[in-house]
Amino acid sequence: MKMVTHMTVQAALARLVVNPHAALHVLRGGCPAEFGVVLAPDTHAALNVFLESHGAVFRASVLMLRKRRLDNILDALTVTSRLFSEYELSCYWDDYLASIATKAQTPKNPLLESVAFGRFVIKALPADDPHVTLVEYDVTRNGVAAAAATASRYTLHESPERGLLLLHPASQIVGFMVNVAGLVKAVTSGMTRNAVLDAIVKGPERILFFKNWKRGGVGTLKLGSAVEKSLGLFDGRYSHAELLNRHPHLSTLVASLLTAGVLAPCIPDAMHEG
Repeated sequence: MKMVTHMTVQAALARLVVNPHAALHVLRGGCPAEFGVVLAPDTHAALNVFLESHGAVFRASVLMLRKRRLDNILDALTVTSRLFSEYELSCYWDDYLASIATKAQTPKNPLLESVAFGRFVIKALPADDPHVTLVEYDVTRNGVAAAAATASRYTLHESPERGLLLLHPASQIVGFMVNVAGLVKAVTSGMTRNAVLDAIVKGPERILFFKNWKRGGVGTLKLGSAVEKSLGLFDGRYSHAELLNRHPHLSTLVASLLTAGVLAPCIPDAMHEG
């Protein structure tokens, strides 16, 4: 038989305060066990006593935290937050919170939660909805930022000529089916939503998302076929000098990527040993 682990009152409140859907349900007399908050009978009674005395304050804390989390997430979703109305975003947020009501863990920080929320919005929209592409742009950019946060910038162990050129693993190339780069610029420059949607041009567009270690944040580069093909060379096959000897026309691209920290020489172990 599976053992049931009962929560303390403090643990139950900590779980509920970050989950408005569950917290408000429990405040109305609902069963906390529906949301994974399993309590022994005496602890459940103690929780009820607490809520009877401090329910109004607890409710205010729940709603304040709900708003603060949404505000932090929208700060991270710079395109999505401008594209949708405040009412639409609030509705999506409430639906998102309801969808995770039974989950024990929530994303650890606003950046990770912005990715989770953005993916939820994408799933909620019809696949052919023109808004999807712009939300996907936000989600991809923040996903790269989150991946880069757990990685380190490439460092120059020795001279660039000896290092093998590698694209930072946090970088990501994503294909879109509309002119997403132009649309993002239109949204962030304050163009109205209808004007942005009217400016959509169908056609494939490839974007490189990368952590810009020099300026901070995530940079993007619209890729032509020639540049994208060139990026395939940055896989550790060539040193800096060897690559430029073979492909001198790539000197500007290599220099800019090195400066941003997207591309950096990595010294193989064999070289260190030698």
